[in-house]
Formats: sequence, C-alpha cells, structure tokens
Amino acid sequence: MRVFYFATLAVLAAIAARAENSINTQADAFNAGKAFANDAKDAAVGKVNGDTGSQQLPYYGTSAPEAAHFQGGRNLIGANGTNKQNACQSYRASDAFQQQECDAVNFLSKTPATRPKYTIDKKTDPLLTGSKSVIDNPGPVPGAHTQRCRVEKVIHPATFITETCTESQTLENVKCRRGFSANVGTIVETPYFEVDHGVNVPPWTAQTYTMNFHVNGNPERLILTWYRVDNYGQLWINGTKVFENVLSGYGDMRWGSVGQELIGRGLRRQRRIVYKDRHGVSMGHFYDDGCNWGCLGVSPNLDITPHFKEGNNEIVLVCANANDIGPCTVKIVGSAKRLVMLGSLIDNQCATLEQRAQ
Repeated sequence: MRVFYFATLAVLAAIAARAENSINTQADAFNAGKAFANDAKDAAVGKVNGDTGSQQLPYYGTSAPEAAHFQGGRNLIGANGTNKQNACQSYRASDAFQQQECDAVNFLSKTPATRPKYTIDKKTDPLLTGSKSVIDNPGPVPGAHTQRCRVEKVIHPATFITETCTESQTLENVKCRRGFSANVGTIVETPYFEVDHGVNVPPWTAQTYTMNFHVNGNPERLILTWYRVDNYGQLWINGTKVFENVLSGYGDMRWGSVGQELIGRGLRRQRRIVYKDRHGVSMGHFYDDGCNWGCLGVSPNLDITPHFKEGNNEIVLVCANANDIGPCTVKIVGSAKRLVMLGSLIDNQCATLEQRAQ
C-alpha cells in the first residue's frame, strides 16, 4: 500500500508538471479549451434533443399554445397580451413549476412602475472612477502576475455595401360580420272617441261633421259602444258606412240637407219636406217619426276594428233633425298595440380588421 501511494503521487506530479509546461500563454489556454469542446460536442448533441428534453423538463414540447395568436403576422396580439395580464392577476397554479409563467407575466406587468430607479453618475460612481486609470493605462496594472496588458489600435478600412429592396402592396379580400340586434317591447294603448253635436243641429236641418280619430299603435280591437242620433243619422269611418238609423230608401246622407219639393198636378200640387243628397237630388219624404230606436239610443257593441288603421282616421257623423233638437252622439273604445325600442346590441366582428386598416 505504501508503494502504491508514492506511485500515485508521482503520476499526478508528472501530469501537473506537463500541464504547467504546455500552457504558458493565453493562446495555449484557448486552444486547450477548444480541444476539450471538440471532443465533447458530439456526445452533447446526442444527449440534448427533443426526446431527452421531454424526459427531463416537464411540459416540454416543440410548439407553444400561444403560436395560434400569430396567424401569419396578420393578427393584433395586443388584446391577447392584455387578456393574459388580466388572467394572471388572480391565477394560482397547483404547483410552483406551473406558476412560473404567471409570475413572469405579473413581474413584467409591474415593471417599470414598481422597480427602484437608480442614477449612475460617471463622475462620482466608485466603479467608474476606480476603473478609469485601468482604462487609460492598462499596461502596469497593480496585482497582475504577468504585466503583459497593452493597448492595441486596430484600424479597419471602411466597407460600403449597396443594398436594394423592393416593396409591393399585397391586396386581399377578408370578410367579417357586423350585425345589429334590437330588443323591442309592446305598449298597449286604449284609444277613446266620443262626441255629441245634438245642440248644434236645429230643427228640420241636417249637419255633417268630419272629425279625426288618432290611433297610436296598431289597432287591436275597436268597438262602437254607444249610438244615439235624433231623428236620423249615419256613421262613416275612413269612407265606409258602419252604422245608421234612416228612413227606408235613403242612401249616402253625407253633406245632404233638408228641403222641400212640389208633388202632384194642378190643384192637387202640394209641398212636402224631403232629404236631398249633396247634389240636391231628393232621397224621399223626410218627417218626424216620434223617436225611433236610434233616437232612443242603442249599445251596438259592434266590432269596427277592420275599418281603422294606425295613425289618423277620418270619422264622419251625419245628424238629420226633425221637430225638436235631440242628441247626436257616438262612443268608440278599444285597444291598440305600439312597439317600442327597449334596447339594442351591436355585434361587431370587424373590429380587428378596422384597426388594421387605420
């Protein structure tokens, strides 16, 4: 054992002596390192590859999930980065390895807002002032074991390179969708119409009243609930006759009048009261029948919805009076539906393309 010990020391001493004798300059040290790297590079290539990476590093892969954000350089990634920053503010991974990604994102989000700011003054900073003498005179550096530092000035001639580039505009057709969604509600209106012109119709006269009835919304149901005209009358809506109490044989009484005509021949000729239409043509004998059913008043409860439209409607009421002044009234009630805008939503899928076009 003692012999072997001395032999080992002798070998190590020989190796150390040979190494000290073979490396005397910086070039010798560089070449020795280069030779070592050449010998080890082939082994390193065989050990560092995709297979060994997946075995040694968790979640190792050749492609990252974020590669989908690139889209050939045509996508704006600012929104993706903002979404990642917002997600990492509250994200907590199950282990420290997975948490590293959000730790890095959170660090960059807070930098440089929270990092300390330092001002380095080249005139007073000890690192700069202490190295100034070394930079100005690198030869006699105190403490150097070789004292071989020197300043070399290398002059390289100017090199000129002429480069040519061509830019061209590429046009492409890209489609996107932009829509408008409306939230519509319904309001139920209750239109109401009632008039009484009886006091305005003197005895043995006829009056035609043209009025407007505005329906705010789509007519849903309109009912004639009351009708009372003394002695005779007609109700027209938008040019259509919907109700009347008249003498037999009477036609359109609108804008007519009560007048007289001669009947018979010779000594038997006599005057009688008649009703004439707007053109002065007699419709027949006009007289006071006491008070007919229309004069007494009636509740027809007649559905007259088909005769109405949304908006303005023309109502014409004809009142023909005989002996005494009497009523001339109608009443219409019902309901109408009106659409109202409760809100809207714009679905704009073209925002990214609009930003690119700016």
